[in-house]
Amino acid sequence: METKKTEDEEESQYRQMEFPAYYVSSLSLNPNSADQKDPMVLVALDVYVSNEVDGSSNIVWFDTIRQCGFKATDLTIDSEGVIRFSALQNGFNYSLTPMTVELYNQHVRPFMADSREYSSEQDLLNDLLATKTKNGSW
Repeated sequence: METKKTEDEEESQYRQMEFPAYYVSSLSLNPNSADQKDPMVLVALDVYVSNEVDGSSNIVWFDTIRQCGFKATDLTIDSEGVIRFSALQNGFNYSLTPMTVELYNQHVRPFMADSREYSSEQDLLNDLLATKTKNGSW
């Protein structure tokens, strides 16, 4: 007899990734697409991954405003903690690189309203992680 998993058991299939914050870069799977980058995603907080029996993975995170999630194919994690995957449903390849002050100041800050330049990684991480409680923790 098959039993249904409780919500806690379902969540336990996900494993949390090593770093608290990642810079998200993307590239369209379609070279002819007008949007070569996903304009909606720059930061990933509290990244979780689950491996599915069909060989795919699910990946979820909080992006400072809301929860994001994708069915991921070809998911890899390299020795430096960079997560790479394809999300076929929206047509992008993603790379999640552990967030550093340099990455934030160069690639994220120009797109963030009311953002300051950081010199300390701990200050940056504290401010990013504080968005979870300010904008609705998940």
